[in-house]
Amino acid sequence: MAGGKSDHSGAGAGDSSSPRVGFIGLGNMGWPMAAHIAAAGLPLRVHNRTRSKAEAFLEHVGATGGGADVQICETPAEVAAGSDAVLSIVSDDAAATEVFTGPDGVAAGIAPGAVGVEMSTISPGCVRHLAGVMESVGAALVDAPAGGSVSTAEAGVLLMIAGGDAAAVDQARPALEPFSGRIAHVGGQGAGAAMKLALNTLVHGLVNSVAEGLVLAEGAGIDRQVAYEVFASSPLGSPFFQYRRDWYERPGEQPAIFRLDLAIKDLRLALDLAAEVGLDLPQIASNHRALQAASAAGFGDYDVAGVAESLRGKQRDP
Repeated sequence: MAGGKSDHSGAGAGDSSSPRVGFIGLGNMGWPMAAHIAAAGLPLRVHNRTRSKAEAFLEHVGATGGGADVQICETPAEVAAGSDAVLSIVSDDAAATEVFTGPDGVAAGIAPGAVGVEMSTISPGCVRHLAGVMESVGAALVDAPAGGSVSTAEAGVLLMIAGGDAAAVDQARPALEPFSGRIAHVGGQGAGAAMKLALNTLVHGLVNSVAEGLVLAEGAGIDRQVAYEVFASSPLGSPFFQYRRDWYERPGEQPAIFRLDLAIKDLRLALDLAAEVGLDLPQIASNHRALQAASAAGFGDYDVAGVAESLRGKQRDP
């Protein structure tokens, strides 16, 4: 197996206080999360759709020293075959379904008694489907999406919002703790996913509100940076205003923290959930339309704060 330092077989019956961990998805959030697991000294198997990203991760953790035991796997099934806990963070329902239930997915390799942890922002219905597949092979699933940003992932203080059986959540804790500030068990299967969608409606609503307020101030002749500093210094100021400052003040000059098109996906899932439970939530719908308009104007690959550029009437070729 390429990139391996050791072979961990027979997963599912190991010491739960020091689990063998599998990690799938080394994106903006996944990379620092997996790095914390490696730094904690837990044996780690990783898979990324683009292998070069996994190779870069292996080089990164090797350069940090400490003799981390990290192995690159070719498929999610291979990750699962050597892991007591398999963590995944990918883009959407379709990607999560492929990771867990595809021909080379987690369910094809995981041992009975092991636990999967789906950390993506996906629908509760998708979570319940994946849980059924995992149960059919004798494994458990916890849905534990992350509340936080790249900076909180790097600091290892993410809020993990867990849904599922309490025993399964406890089984997953040792794998989650290296990058978590708090693990909140909010209910049964799918509750973590539902709570994350509710949380993201607040985040994306704030993104839109700040964008509108900033563009309004600019329209009244106030310098953009002056206006933003007033927002950040007001009673509403929060860490959000600091880590998104560059994107609001100088849009497009740095990598996206959270792509606008992914925010559209989140709000669509929230609206679907609202319809499922019989709620009409007009503010979410309004924010969704604003982000869709920004994407149509060419800002889908911008950070979600790039919605301000659309409100300024700008267009771009993606």
